[in-house]
Amino acid sequence: MSIVVRLAKQNDMIYMEQLLEKAKLNKAGIAEHIENFLVVEDLRPEARPHIVGMVGLEVYGECGILRSLVLRSESWNSRVGVELIALIVSYGWRLGLKKIYLMTSNSQSFFEYWGFKEIAWNKVPDELRQSTHFQEYDEALATVMCLQKDESESKKA
Repeated sequence: MSIVVRLAKQNDMIYMEQLLEKAKLNKAGIAEHIENFLVVEDLRPEARPHIVGMVGLEVYGECGILRSLVLRSESWNSRVGVELIALIVSYGWRLGLKKIYLMTSNSQSFFEYWGFKEIAWNKVPDELRQSTHFQEYDEALATVMCLQKDESESKKA
């Protein structure tokens, strides 16, 4: 596969929404934060659609919400998933984020590898809890995790 990872553009939205729908993930809020999303594009001429993966950040001051890590099943490669996390975390730090939060229902161990730690829902800043994405999760069914910049800097991908 010949792929490139790049910042998302507005005209990628339809493909990004299709990916999220297929993965049964929330698409609310993506358009408002598209400038902080990465897409995986398959460069082969016969590839349709060209966008086969994505991951992004919703940015709120010095904090962000990691969201929407998804790759088309036929394009899935664990190396690509690991590289996407490394890229988006690095991108978040370059934006000046101090903490990156996420909500997950079943991928805690994957994110623990990156240094994310489970935290109580009430420890999440109010601004993040008010986000459309955060409100889509049920506290009883999902885990909130947080990565602090100083903890991740020693992590080697």
